[in-house]
Amino acid sequence: MERFFWLNDTDRSRAGQRRRDATALGFAVQLGTVRFLGTFLADPVDVPWPVVIFVAEQLGIGDASCVKDYGSRPMTVYEHQWEIRREYGYSDFAEHVEELRSFVGARAWLSNEGPRALFDRATAWCVEHKVLLPGVTTLARLVSEVRAAASERLWSTLYGLAGDGLRRRLDALLVVPAGERVSELERLRAGPARLSAAEMTRSLERLSAVRERAPGGRLAALARYGMAAHAPALRQMTVTRRTATLLATMAQLETQAADEVLDLFDMLYATKIDARAERSSAKERLANLPRLSRAATRLAAAMRVFLGLPADLGAAEVWAAIEEVVGREQLASAVGVVEELVAGDEDDEGAKRAELIKRFATVRSFWAALVEVVPLGSADAGSATLAAARSLPGLFGRKKVTVAEINEALLAGSWRRLVLQSADIEEGLVDWRAYTLAVAEGLHQALRRRDVFVLGTGRWGDPRAKLLDEQEWAAAAPTVLEALQLAPR
Repeated sequence: MERFFWLNDTDRSRAGQRRRDATALGFAVQLGTVRFLGTFLADPVDVPWPVVIFVAEQLGIGDASCVKDYGSRPMTVYEHQWEIRREYGYSDFAEHVEELRSFVGARAWLSNEGPRALFDRATAWCVEHKVLLPGVTTLARLVSEVRAAASERLWSTLYGLAGDGLRRRLDALLVVPAGERVSELERLRAGPARLSAAEMTRSLERLSAVRERAPGGRLAALARYGMAAHAPALRQMTVTRRTATLLATMAQLETQAADEVLDLFDMLYATKIDARAERSSAKERLANLPRLSRAATRLAAAMRVFLGLPADLGAAEVWAAIEEVVGREQLASAVGVVEELVAGDEDDEGAKRAELIKRFATVRSFWAALVEVVPLGSADAGSATLAAARSLPGLFGRKKVTVAEINEALLAGSWRRLVLQSADIEEGLVDWRAYTLAVAEGLHQALRRRDVFVLGTGRWGDPRAKLLDEQEWAAAAPTVLEALQLAPR
């Protein structure tokens, strides 16, 4: 009420020009109504009673019930409406139809809004520009027509951008191949189901197949329908709409498939590679506990003898006393066992990483496809890791890899010892299997930090990516080809 039914000095002056309280109050109520609703009511006093009281108090009218007499002369209501239009700048809807069509058309073209949202925006536009609202069906019909025209324009544009070859490949997605139970589209929409290297390879093949069929850019509205609809429903669409929907669907699938591949890599590395290596390392340490216990017992026995001897005995006498309990060779062996099995934090990490190297075959089975198929990008902090990851397939299967062919800066802690301190280091050779796992660990960490990310939006996308707002879209992309970044393939 304070926003739309508050009367300023001018409003009260105009209302006060009426001879009767009823007409003054009716005039003011109609003024607040058109501000609030954007139109006049058929019955001007069909408003909540608190509104009438609020307006009457501002006009100094003690009996607000007099408003019931407003409209006893029907022409008075219309005369007041004409005066409000004239004095407050309101205009008829018919004078602004084309302007409103342009506004709604731009919203329908650039945004993903449905009919209800567009209707609300059209209503708000009319209220803001003091355009008197038409009947509900008139405005709803305009919104529906404009939205349908924008959709048809989009479908036709995308259909034209897709060449004959791409259209045939897209239509083939809806066909069930011989011997199969589902269409190719249904197969491509099925994400990974298991956590294994074989499933990782299948997911990468799926991403590669999607990328061969997908245009650049994405259209969320079409893609949502295409991701959910069955092939028969898509086949029944008009050819332009079907092509546009499949284009958007395959582009959406490209991003989704890339995200699912990296999800699978993240879980596969964390649970099947890293965690298993840690468990194997811990299991090996547990298996060696009996050896460590025997060695510690011998060392403790020798130390008890040593601590019980007088301080002025010579070394020969000390050793003679100790050898009565533990032989020198047994004592030396016990020291060796303790040095081998009792490790610091770095050696514990080294033991786990040594177990990681045994999982090399798992990583090798999908690595080449991972760095080739997934559209990876990097920030400055991850550029060296990504470059090393892409160079790894060139090292696979070779008998000799030199220090000059690897990036030593990526080797930290025990990885440097495992990669560089091999038997052939004097010849400049390194353990390329250990280097592969060192890079794999670095890529896994870089992906989690988003130093390395998948290009385009998605769960593994660049967190710094900024979505353009509608005004920037309109300024930066005046044509559909630029806006959607589509190119025929």
